[in-house]
Amino acid sequence: LDAMAEVVERRAPALGNAGVRTAWAGLYEMTPDHQPILGPVDDLDGFWCACGFSGHGFQQAPAVGHLLARCFVGERPEVPLDAFAHRRFTTGVVEPELNVI
Repeated sequence: LDAMAEVVERRAPALGNAGVRTAWAGLYEMTPDHQPILGPVDDLDGFWCACGFSGHGFQQAPAVGHLLARCFVGERPEVPLDAFAHRRFTTGVVEPELNVI
């Protein structure tokens, strides 16, 4: 924060003594193809992932929760999860998302 405060003070001297009352930070996790990792992890029995949403996790959480819940109870999800499996990165070929926001 100190480095940021110096930049702010240089650009807007009137804010030099404003200070910081509160701060918040969150992870912006991204995968190489900008798609989440969803589903079970090979060789880790019972371990599932729902991560790498690159800032869209809060927006997509209800749908992802629904899809994974179906998997947990032995039902087929409405959307195939294979494209989101962690093993897609083992080939070294990445197919990037074309509509990155």
